[in-house]
Amino acid sequence: MADISGCVLVMHSRSDTDSTRPSVNLMGNGYLHQLNLLVDLVIAGIMEKTGITEEQMLDLHANLE
Repeated sequence: MADISGCVLVMHSRSDTDSTRPSVNLMGNGYLHQLNLLVDLVIAGIMEKTGITEEQMLDLHANLE
């Protein structure tokens, strides 16, 4: 996938067994927090580039449920 992608992002996070990098996030949840923030930033960038408002995004989201 990385070979055909236009951009590759490597996210590092503490593993459950890595005691050299202490974290307040239990059981590797730091990765999930990072991923959630990344997706929010990507969506915000797409909204900015396309001019879609939060209200329009909410309408699209509601149609998918």
